[in-house]
Amino acid sequence: MYHISSRKYRLSVCHLKPFGNGHLNCTILDKEMNAPLLKLMIESVAYGGMGVARHNDLVHFVPATLSGETVLAAVTERKKNYIIAEVREIITPSPERITPRCPYSQRCGGCSYLHMNYAEQLRIKHDQVYNTLARLGKIKDPPIAAVVPSPQCFD
Repeated sequence: MYHISSRKYRLSVCHLKPFGNGHLNCTILDKEMNAPLLKLMIESVAYGGMGVARHNDLVHFVPATLSGETVLAAVTERKKNYIIAEVREIITPSPERITPRCPYSQRCGGCSYLHMNYAEQLRIKHDQVYNTLARLGKIKDPPIAAVVPSPQCFD
């Protein structure tokens, strides 16, 4: 096994035999947690603000991510049917991503949508209500009114 170190990650080349495509089998490990880093493409945002990705036939929930983003994430919790992972690096950020005004937004847990612009927050909340009624309520094409934006948003 070979290790190539950097300040952020440790690259472990586990198999020196190339695969049919000429690539080596290697795994990037997070230095802090010594956990494998996964390159995930965020497909959507679930209720509560966690990004949803699929990898190896399992759903991965990744806090503070947006649809369309590609991230490197470390697994922090494994459940029977899903995994929770934590972002280590955003490879491709969403154009909707902003820097939250509140410095505690990702630590206190009360503002799980502040990393996206306000228009995106409203769109995601509308979609979440629609999807909940359609999927759980079994209502075909539920009639959802437009979300009324606050005149005093904390964006």
